[in-house]
Amino acid sequence: MKRHGTVDFDQLVAAEKSLRAVDKLWRSAGYSRAGARGWAHGEEFFSVTLTWRRAADNGMQLIATYTIKRLRRR
Repeated sequence: MKRHGTVDFDQLVAAEKSLRAVDKLWRSAGYSRAGARGWAHGEEFFSVTLTWRRAADNGMQLIATYTIKRLRRR
């Protein structure tokens, strides 16, 4: 069954080695984790968009996103 919604950011980054480097990059640039949303169909197939946020000096919010997909291959 396909599930949509909020994803545990910490759990996803811990489970996906490639995301650790992306998370480290954005956090070292002063961004904080803002959230993760997506869908999953079992454990093998998913699409998740991660979001980081940082306040700029002028009060605006800077947002960075990264999408990772793992889809079935035929």
